[in-house]
Amino acid sequence: MLSIGQSGDGAGEELTGLVKLSGNAVKDGDAVFTGVAANVSGTSTGSFMGNMSYDTDIKVQAGNSMEISYAQVGSTATVDLAVTLQFN
Repeated sequence: MLSIGQSGDGAGEELTGLVKLSGNAVKDGDAVFTGVAANVSGTSTGSFMGNMSYDTDIKVQAGNSMEISYAQVGSTATVDLAVTLQFN
């Protein structure tokens, strides 16, 4: 399971986030997931938040490293982000 929580500031901003899992712990290669797509109203600040959850079957190799990275697509709004991963 992978969950992505996003909230942000900025009036009139449009954006979405991408979360990438990479490293030699990810057996099947890099995996990329989209966060919440947001279009913040032009007269408000700090008015978007959302959560996405994915039921995944990401195979990992114990004892190796994984990098979790975030890229923002669309605008330069300030975003707070939380990502949780659960492996079986």
